Amino acid sequence: MAIMRGNVYTDEKIGDFIRDGTILSENKIDDGQIQPSSFDLRCGLGKKIWHMPYASIPDGNLVDLLNSSSHQTLELDKKTFLHKNTVYVVELEEKLNLPKEISARSNPKSTTGRIDVHVRLMTEDGMDFDNVRKGYNGKLFLEVVSNSFNLNLQPGYSFNQIRFFDETKKLDSGMLEYLARSESLLKELNGDRINPEDYIGSNGEVYIKLNLDPEDKGYVARSDCSETLNLPSEKASLPLSKYFQNAIFNNDGLVIMPNSFYLLKSKEIANIPKDHCAEMADISTNLGEFRSHYAGFFDPGWNDIAVMEVRNTSKIPFLLKNNQTVSSLLFYKLIGECKNPYGVGIGSNYSGQREIKPAKFFYNDLKPIK
Repeated sequence: MAIMRGNVYTDEKIGDFIRDGTILSENKIDDGQIQPSSFDLRCGLGKKIWHMPYASIPDGNLVDLLNSSSHQTLELDKKTFLHKNTVYVVELEEKLNLPKEISARSNPKSTTGRIDVHVRLMTEDGMDFDNVRKGYNGKLFLEVVSNSFNLNLQPGYSFNQIRFFDETKKLDSGMLEYLARSESLLKELNGDRINPEDYIGSNGEVYIKLNLDPEDKGYVARSDCSETLNLPSEKASLPLSKYFQNAIFNNDGLVIMPNSFYLLKSKEIANIPKDHCAEMADISTNLGEFRSHYAGFFDPGWNDIAVMEVRNTSKIPFLLKNNQTVSSLLFYKLIGECKNPYGVGIGSNYSGQREIKPAKFFYNDLKPIK
């Protein structure tokens, strides 16, 4: 196979990876798994699930660790119950046979982040989460922790997506500034340009601010929720009020409580050019002891606000203020433009997002708080 040189591979090349055996599966791969610059991985029917006593950085032979440490093993059947605040490791449907020039990296899908599920990819011989080394040949596993809700997991469900890299490097500040001036990487809600000097950091990052909008205050996961969330559920089939409640804040800001999960929004529209993609930093301790995002991957063609999936990871309440910098974006160049960019044309769930959208399973029956 001829290897193209560049950074992140797009949808057309991912299709080639399926045809040439770089991506493998015992069951048919659906065209819908191919995203503009990533590929959806699935939880497979009959695949093993290990119920673990703890989360752990993989170290060497992962399967031996799982078999020796797990409380019990399950098989993913028509419906498998996963307890919240419990660690599971799920064997995925797909395997990889990467050429020596290609590596990969995983991110949770947007819906996964919006239901407060934390997932991390592991390989058979990996030494860290979410990264697949160049030339890897083997199975894929996913650590799954649902922080707020009990889950009924069904085969074929996709928690995460994977990107494929060829010598990817973060854009340096000079290249990023040129891109920002030519493409308007961040815009005001009304579409006006924002001066790149106002959002580009010294380390080649694009800083994102928080919008505590009195007309769109956001949501916090219910601590008293006893409902089980079925994965997948039909779009807009579940009442939001059984799982979330309105966030409440005042002129001082929003106090996020320990071990609570919030859906908030960015101040700006993120505009991702069709020949680039971006990844949002999940934790920046210099900005505060909180996770600002779970599913921080932005496909080419994204032109909407970001919904911030915020969890206070400390033991003390933390005050978030309007216009506060809460995260940053790293941009990556694609190998050419993708064939089908993010948007309504490919049925993207969160296209046109100008307000805080909960996960696609919910319809919003909460009355806004004035």
